[in-house]
This record gives sequence, C-alpha cells and structure tokens, in this order.
Amino acid sequence: MLNNFLDNRCIELKSNYDSYEDLITNVSRELLKYGYVKESFLENILGREKQYPTGFELGGKYNIAIPHTDMENVLKPVIYIVVLDRPVMFKSAEDGKSDISVDIVFVISLNEKDKHIVVLEELMKIFSKNDLIEKIKNSEDKDELIRLIYEEEKK
Repeated sequence: MLNNFLDNRCIELKSNYDSYEDLITNVSRELLKYGYVKESFLENILGREKQYPTGFELGGKYNIAIPHTDMENVLKPVIYIVVLDRPVMFKSAEDGKSDISVDIVFVISLNEKDKHIVVLEELMKIFSKNDLIEKIKNSEDKDELIRLIYEEEKK
C-alpha cells in the first residue's frame, strides 16, 4: 500500500537542514513543483507541526517525524521521505515540548480521509523494526529505499 504513495523524486538521501521549518519548506516547494499539493500546504503543515508536533523516539538508534496536514491542501497523495545526514530537532508528539533529534522524516500528504489511518498503521509497522529503520537510514539509492519498503509490505 505505501508503495502506491512513493515517488523517487520525493525522496532525499543524506540531506542537511538547519531546522524542521527549513526541511518542511523545501519539501513543500518540491511537492508544489511536482503537482502534489496546493499553495496552502506549506502554511498549513507548518501550523499543524507547531500545534501538534510529530517527532517520535523509536527506542533505537534513530528517530522519526511524520509531519502532515489536512487533506484539502493535497491534490495527489504522496509520502515524501527525507533521510537526514545529520539530525534535525522536532518537538515530541508525546508531550509537545521535548526536543527530539530526528534522522528520518516521512511527510504524509494524502487527500482521502480513510487512507490516513491505513498509511499510519503501515508506517508504524516499519517504525517498529529497528533493523529496517537502520537500512532506510543507510540507503544509498532512492530505488533501494522504495524496494526496502515494498519488501517489508509483502511480508
């Protein structure tokens, strides 16, 4: 299912950003350029991240964030993946205050309400596997990263 939402143009490997705002701004520009989102996407996803942070500690070597916004800002569904060379600080989804050093960001852009829960469930399966997260973090090739996710979903 997740494979349906992956586009290798929407994967960044070994990227560097100074802040989550810079990361989300760049991702939003790319999504707009590829026709995935509306102009309103950037403002809404930044606002939502401030109000409802999405950083998660996975209990292993790496942490993730899953920024997302309302479906009315999305034209076509996609999950934009950013694998960071050096971590970016996000606020914790648990308490909204603690800083979490995030290594991989999955920007979820969906335009169908019922897909959000299914996609989050599939992502949580991935997040629960530290060995898979490590493989994603160390991916050298965008197609390899897509293949890792595809193979995990087939299990």
